[in-house]
Amino acid sequence: SFQRQAGFDTQVSAADVVYSIQALLEQPRVQTFDYDESENKSRNSQEKDISTSDMEKKFKKAESHLETMKEIVLENFNQAYDSLVSNQRNVVLLQKGLKISMDLQRAVVSEGIGILEGKLIQSAGDFRYAILERLDDTSELIFSQPQSLYKLAKFLVKAHVNSDKWIGISAKPFILGIKSSRTMRAYFVGLQCSQVGEIQRNEFGRSFKLAASKIDADIKVEYIIILFLE
Repeated sequence: SFQRQAGFDTQVSAADVVYSIQALLEQPRVQTFDYDESENKSRNSQEKDISTSDMEKKFKKAESHLETMKEIVLENFNQAYDSLVSNQRNVVLLQKGLKISMDLQRAVVSEGIGILEGKLIQSAGDFRYAILERLDDTSELIFSQPQSLYKLAKFLVKAHVNSDKWIGISAKPFILGIKSSRTMRAYFVGLQCSQVGEIQRNEFGRSFKLAASKIDADIKVEYIIILFLE
């Protein structure tokens, strides 16, 4: 396989470079958001009566977080781009990305095991789904990113396929979603329950757009990785 050589000491495989860059692009930055304790408490409580002024404040806060996230995306992109330059400083960035990648993978496995043990996957007839709820700040940031949410969904599908639970007529499409309390937006990925060697087809894009049109929802569909809906 291809390898990257930096000086006499550092040698990184092509696969590790890919994992590192992906992690640098989607690294969570919890410290960037200024949450106070009262906001965390109100977010976890289930209040039925919310005034118009409270909702306006929430939406303004969400808009502020969206702008912050755009800045984070740009900063993450710059770091990922810099890590490709062959000098000692940027080798440190590449190694940082590998560490973040391992942390993200541990988060995927941990959350996936929690979903499996808690039996949180629901059936909706023609498909199955699960919604991530009550996450801590770091986990919410991680799984609001396309690759991380997709990896978690793929982990869950593979776990059921390998245990012979989702095969044959039981092989239904799977949707995994999360609602961000920061941006007040929901994010979803959709996967077909494909068997080993089977050609993967994904028609969730058309289905999501049709469902969104029926409820007049504002959506953004990303096709870079299978399917990511915001």
